[in-house]
Amino acid sequence: MRIVVGTYYRTGSTWLYNAIRLSCIEAGLSVSHTGNTELIEYNTDVIIHKVHNHSQELEDAADHIFTIERDIREADASFLRAFKHPIDHIDRALSIGAARRWREAADRVFQFRDIAGDSMLIITSILHVLKLKKGSQFIIRVYDKLLQLQPPTEKIQDPESLYFCNHITSDGSHSSDSST
Repeated sequence: MRIVVGTYYRTGSTWLYNAIRLSCIEAGLSVSHTGNTELIEYNTDVIIHKVHNHSQELEDAADHIFTIERDIREADASFLRAFKHPIDHIDRALSIGAARRWREAADRVFQFRDIAGDSMLIITSILHVLKLKKGSQFIIRVYDKLLQLQPPTEKIQDPESLYFCNHITSDGSHSSDSST
Protein backbone atom coordinates (compact mmCIF):
# COMPACT_ATOMS: atom_id res chain seq x y z
CA MET A 1 0.00 0.00 0.00
CA ARG A 2 1.41 3.39 -1.02
CA ILE A 3 0.32 6.34 1.12
CA VAL A 4 1.10 10.01 0.53
CA VAL A 5 1.10 12.74 3.16
CA GLY A 6 1.32 15.82 0.96
CA THR A 7 0.97 19.37 2.20
CA TYR A 8 2.56 22.76 2.87
CA TYR A 9 5.45 23.24 5.31
CA ARG A 10 4.71 23.53 9.06
CA THR A 11 1.14 22.23 8.89
CA GLY A 12 1.45 19.16 11.11
CA SER A 13 2.47 16.75 8.34
CA THR A 14 5.06 15.01 10.51
CA TRP A 15 2.45 14.41 13.20
CA LEU A 16 0.04 13.10 10.55
CA TYR A 17 2.78 10.90 9.07
CA ASN A 18 3.41 9.45 12.53
CA ALA A 19 -0.31 8.88 13.17
CA ILE A 20 -0.48 6.90 9.92
CA ARG A 21 2.83 5.09 10.54
CA LEU A 22 1.95 4.07 14.08
CA SER A 23 -1.57 3.00 13.06
CA CYS A 24 -0.10 0.70 10.42
CA ILE A 25 2.53 -0.69 12.78
CA GLU A 26 -0.08 -1.27 15.50
CA ALA A 27 -2.10 -3.20 12.89
CA GLY A 28 0.90 -5.47 12.33
CA LEU A 29 2.02 -4.02 8.98
CA SER A 30 5.64 -3.36 8.05
CA VAL A 31 6.26 0.27 7.11
CA SER A 32 8.89 2.17 5.17
CA HIS A 33 8.98 5.86 4.39
CA THR A 34 10.53 8.35 2.03
CA GLY A 35 10.61 12.12 1.76
CA ASN A 36 10.60 12.22 -2.00
CA THR A 37 8.17 11.70 -4.84
CA GLU A 38 10.07 8.89 -6.55
CA LEU A 39 8.21 5.61 -6.87
CA ILE A 40 10.77 3.61 -4.94
CA GLU A 41 9.78 0.06 -4.03
CA TYR A 42 10.43 -1.30 -0.56
CA ASN A 43 9.92 -4.80 0.75
CA THR A 44 7.25 -3.65 3.20
CA ASP A 45 3.46 -3.71 3.44
CA VAL A 46 3.21 0.08 3.47
CA ILE A 47 5.28 2.87 1.89
CA ILE A 48 4.58 6.36 3.21
CA HIS A 49 5.71 9.37 1.19
CA LYS A 50 5.82 12.53 3.33
CA VAL A 51 6.27 15.29 0.77
CA HIS A 52 5.86 19.01 0.21
CA ASN A 53 6.25 18.75 -3.56
CA HIS A 54 3.66 17.37 -5.96
CA SER A 55 4.13 14.61 -8.50
CA GLN A 56 1.35 13.47 -10.79
CA GLU A 57 3.07 10.10 -11.10
CA LEU A 58 3.06 9.66 -7.31
CA GLU A 59 -0.51 10.90 -7.07
CA ASP A 60 -1.58 8.31 -9.66
CA ALA A 61 0.34 5.52 -7.93
CA ALA A 62 -0.93 6.31 -4.42
CA ASP A 63 -3.48 4.05 -2.81
CA HIS A 64 -4.31 6.77 -0.28
CA ILE A 65 -3.53 10.47 -0.01
CA PHE A 66 -3.84 12.48 3.19
CA THR A 67 -3.25 16.15 3.73
CA ILE A 68 -3.46 18.57 6.60
CA GLU A 69 -4.17 22.28 6.46
CA ARG A 70 -3.18 25.19 8.63
CA ASP A 71 -3.78 28.90 8.24
CA ILE A 72 -0.89 30.03 6.04
CA ARG A 73 -0.07 32.90 8.41
CA GLU A 74 0.30 30.44 11.30
CA ALA A 75 2.44 28.10 9.18
CA ASP A 76 4.69 30.99 8.12
CA ALA A 77 5.00 32.18 11.73
CA SER A 78 5.90 28.64 12.82
CA PHE A 79 8.55 28.48 10.09
CA LEU A 80 10.03 31.75 11.33
CA ARG A 81 10.05 30.51 14.97
CA ALA A 82 11.69 27.22 13.98
CA PHE A 83 14.33 28.53 11.58
CA LYS A 84 14.80 32.17 12.61
CA HIS A 85 14.14 33.37 9.06
CA PRO A 86 11.07 33.53 6.82
CA ILE A 87 10.44 30.88 4.22
CA ASP A 88 11.85 31.66 0.78
CA HIS A 89 9.11 33.20 -1.41
CA ILE A 90 9.77 30.81 -4.31
CA ASP A 91 9.67 27.75 -2.01
CA ARG A 92 6.51 29.11 -0.42
CA ALA A 93 4.75 29.54 -3.76
CA LEU A 94 5.78 26.09 -4.99
CA SER A 95 4.72 24.45 -1.74
CA ILE A 96 1.34 26.20 -1.71
CA GLY A 97 0.71 25.06 -5.28
CA ALA A 98 1.68 21.48 -4.41
CA ALA A 99 -0.51 21.54 -1.29
CA ARG A 100 -3.51 22.59 -3.39
CA ARG A 101 -2.98 19.67 -5.76
CA TRP A 102 -2.62 17.20 -2.88
CA ARG A 103 -5.79 18.60 -1.32
CA GLU A 104 -7.75 18.01 -4.52
CA ALA A 105 -6.59 14.37 -4.62
CA ALA A 106 -6.81 13.63 -0.88
CA ASP A 107 -8.86 10.84 0.67
CA ARG A 108 -9.01 12.96 3.82
CA VAL A 109 -8.17 16.57 4.59
CA PHE A 110 -7.42 17.24 8.25
CA GLN A 111 -7.07 20.53 10.09
CA PHE A 112 -4.00 21.47 12.14
CA ARG A 113 -6.15 22.60 15.08
CA ASP A 114 -7.49 19.04 15.41
CA ILE A 115 -4.07 17.64 16.32
CA ALA A 116 -4.49 19.04 19.82
CA GLY A 117 -8.27 19.35 19.80
CA ASP A 118 -9.49 16.06 18.36
CA SER A 119 -6.53 13.83 17.52
CA MET A 120 -8.51 10.67 18.40
CA LEU A 121 -10.94 11.58 15.60
CA ILE A 122 -8.01 11.95 13.18
CA ILE A 123 -6.71 8.50 14.17
CA THR A 124 -10.19 7.01 13.78
CA SER A 125 -10.51 8.54 10.33
CA ILE A 126 -7.10 7.18 9.29
CA LEU A 127 -8.13 3.71 10.44
CA HIS A 128 -11.38 3.97 8.52
CA VAL A 129 -9.74 5.08 5.26
CA LEU A 130 -6.99 2.45 5.50
CA LYS A 131 -9.46 -0.23 6.60
CA LEU A 132 -7.34 -1.10 9.64
CA LYS A 133 -8.52 -2.49 12.96
CA LYS A 134 -10.83 -0.27 14.87
CA GLY A 135 -11.89 -0.08 18.44
CA SER A 136 -11.21 2.18 21.35
CA GLN A 137 -8.27 0.18 22.74
CA PHE A 138 -6.51 0.20 19.37
CA ILE A 139 -7.04 3.96 19.00
CA ILE A 140 -5.82 4.59 22.55
CA ARG A 141 -2.64 2.55 21.89
CA VAL A 142 -1.87 4.59 18.76
CA TYR A 143 -2.67 7.85 20.57
CA ASP A 144 -0.41 6.90 23.51
CA LYS A 145 2.46 6.10 21.13
CA LEU A 146 1.99 9.48 19.44
CA LEU A 147 2.17 11.22 22.81
CA GLN A 148 5.44 9.45 23.60
CA LEU A 149 7.17 10.82 20.48
CA GLN A 150 9.52 13.68 21.20
CA PRO A 151 11.81 15.63 18.89
CA PRO A 152 15.52 14.95 19.42
CA THR A 153 17.43 17.47 21.49
CA GLU A 154 20.35 17.60 19.05
CA LYS A 155 20.21 19.01 15.54
CA ILE A 156 19.50 15.67 13.91
CA GLN A 157 16.44 14.04 12.44
CA ASP A 158 14.96 11.00 14.14
CA PRO A 159 15.02 8.34 11.39
CA GLU A 160 11.64 6.85 12.36
CA SER A 161 9.50 9.75 13.56
CA LEU A 162 11.18 12.25 11.19
CA TYR A 163 11.09 14.87 13.94
CA PHE A 164 13.88 17.43 14.12
CA CYS A 165 14.84 19.32 17.25
CA ASN A 166 12.83 22.32 16.02
CA HIS A 167 9.57 20.51 15.32
CA ILE A 168 8.00 21.96 18.43
CA THR A 169 8.07 25.72 18.37
CA SER A 170 7.07 28.22 21.04
CA ASP A 171 3.37 27.59 20.54
CA GLY A 172 3.95 23.97 21.65
CA SER A 173 2.70 22.46 18.41
CA HIS A 174 4.18 19.52 16.56
CA SER A 175 4.62 20.67 13.02
CA SER A 176 5.86 19.49 9.69
CA ASP A 177 9.20 18.35 8.38
CA SER A 178 11.86 21.00 8.14
CA SER A 179 14.29 19.20 5.88
CA THR A 180 12.80 20.34 2.60
